[in-house]
Amino acid sequence: MKLYTPLGKVELPDNYADKYKDKTDIELLEELVKQSSQTLDPVLVQILVDKKLLFKGERICDIQAKIQKLKI
Repeated sequence: MKLYTPLGKVELPDNYADKYKDKTDIELLEELVKQSSQTLDPVLVQILVDKKLLFKGERICDIQAKIQKLKI
């Protein structure tokens, strides 16, 4: 599966990330924020890292700021 985004394409095995394939960058980040109080989906984390939307050690408030930036 290839996910095409404004930041480029992300390649994953076909059965990976089916539930994320049609989501925008903002929706992916919002999903991570929703999961932050639960166990994070490693596939979602990998997609965000591959797309350079998530960096090691980032806090939820940093991610929320990114969401706001993308919405503008």
